[in-house]
Amino acid sequence: VRIDGEVEIGSDPASVYPGTTGALVDGVATLSVTPEAGASMVFLVARMGDSLVASSAPFEVVAASSTRTLTVVDGDGQTGAPGAALDAPVAVRLTDPEGAPVVGERVTVRVVGGGAVSPEDGETDDDGRLSVTWTLGASGDQQLHFALADDDAVTVVATARFAEA
Repeated sequence: VRIDGEVEIGSDPASVYPGTTGALVDGVATLSVTPEAGASMVFLVARMGDSLVASSAPFEVVAASSTRTLTVVDGDGQTGAPGAALDAPVAVRLTDPEGAPVVGERVTVRVVGGGAVSPEDGETDDDGRLSVTWTLGASGDQQLHFALADDDAVTVVATARFAEA
């Protein structure tokens, strides 16, 4: 027997935000929930009007993490001559929350303090890496800022300095 009504998501302790309800149509409801920090167990309650129809046993909601990490893996901290390319490429690696490489993501590269980089953007390879050639500017602090093209919150900075004469 299929019923119509409303399904509500609750939590114990009450830490699900926002409180979510959804229409129960032909016995099916689609809901989404964002547990607050520390939320562990949630439950479903089905109602028809003010009457309780069913309540689930508490179950755990585990939020899938989409956090990716961009790390400088080669070429950071080099020294070089003004206006010259550094001896080694600078490489970054993009990984997922489990540490596996993320392939085919566009990474942008921005020079701060003068100089040039090639390429200015590119896609991560089969190992989640992108390598660039860095030519230093004439003077001052030298940095490369790497960022995911679709998520500028995922960034990393490489630095270089001039070789002492």
